[in-house]
Amino acid sequence: MDLFLSYASPDRAHAVAIHARLTAEGFSVWFDKRELNWGDHWHQEIEQACEAARIVLPVLTPNWRKSEWTRYETYGAETILPLLVAGRWQDVSTPPLTRVQTDALSLNDVNDEAVWQRLFAAIRAKVAQPAATRQDRIIDISHNPTPHFVGREAKLTELHEKLFTSPTTALTQQGHIQAVTALGGVGKTTLARHYAEKFWRAYREIFWIDCVAGIETGFARIHDRLRPDSAFAALPEPAKALWTLAELSRRGHPDTLIILDNAGDQDSILRWLPASGACHTLITSRFTAWTGGIGVCEVWVLEPGPARELLLKRSDRADVPGEAEPADAVAQKLEYLPLALEQAAAYVAEQPQGFGFAKYLELYRTNERELLSSHTPGATDYPASVYLTWRTTIDRLP
Repeated sequence: MDLFLSYASPDRAHAVAIHARLTAEGFSVWFDKRELNWGDHWHQEIEQACEAARIVLPVLTPNWRKSEWTRYETYGAETILPLLVAGRWQDVSTPPLTRVQTDALSLNDVNDEAVWQRLFAAIRAKVAQPAATRQDRIIDISHNPTPHFVGREAKLTELHEKLFTSPTTALTQQGHIQAVTALGGVGKTTLARHYAEKFWRAYREIFWIDCVAGIETGFARIHDRLRPDSAFAALPEPAKALWTLAELSRRGHPDTLIILDNAGDQDSILRWLPASGACHTLITSRFTAWTGGIGVCEVWVLEPGPARELLLKRSDRADVPGEAEPADAVAQKLEYLPLALEQAAAYVAEQPQGFGFAKYLELYRTNERELLSSHTPGATDYPASVYLTWRTTIDRLP
């Protein structure tokens, strides 16, 4: 598929007109009002279509930036060609679009045939280029992505926009740094992992460092990826780490994302923050008192709707009649803590189809500690049992 039209619902008339011109030129265009069927999981359909398209065309008006979903679907694209339909660029665009501002075309006058021809030529030029693949990136990530990511789309958009907003403080200099903060089991690591999964096309390099295992060790490993020449293999780990930090801070280094997972506090990682505008740093931590221009994105437990969706999807009970209400009861009992919900859904998934969330709730009432103390690996291989996290996290929630 060539194109995906991203538009806010109030701007459907604009999208219909643009769709008609594009299809008349022979382009294949995904257009939600034509492709979605009643009963479809619309958000999944839209995301899959967006990922499959070579080019996303955001129909920019004052309405577009107000929609969390239009921004979310646009930012993961291989190529973005903004169409300025109404308003001024500075009023209707959002931070990650600044990198493609020069490619924006104004369609304020839909009868301007010269603008349409420029758009058609730009599309054909982009489609003629080889598609972006993970193979032409350096991506070194420890965890697998979760297939059950729910309820955090707005947080992904918030993170992406903040990372692409230029800082103004001396501490971060030209770096772009955001800390995802939350109590244990809320899903910091999962959010960071899904960010890398969703927005990998925005970076030439993505590296994951487990701060518990050692930040210096992690930077030394990056050295070995960037300088695989055997002549550098014998360098001591501290020298490798310092070279990596200098290289990532160098102007001209390709766009890079560093994920510092499970950081203890600001002092422990301050010297390891690259100061380059091309390097974005995403931190996950229980520490909350970040200062000096390091942005903070707080993450809390799930809302009831996404909590139910996680339980039903992870347990493969989404299509089983009568499961929604007991799933809601389980989610409420578990205080909507993602790690506990993952554990409960994984347990139900291992049982015969006749075992549902109503039976799990009965079992939980008499065997709470045993159920939560077992280890069921989640999407990010959480190291502690749910029970240990439960006692230190739920008791601290307001």
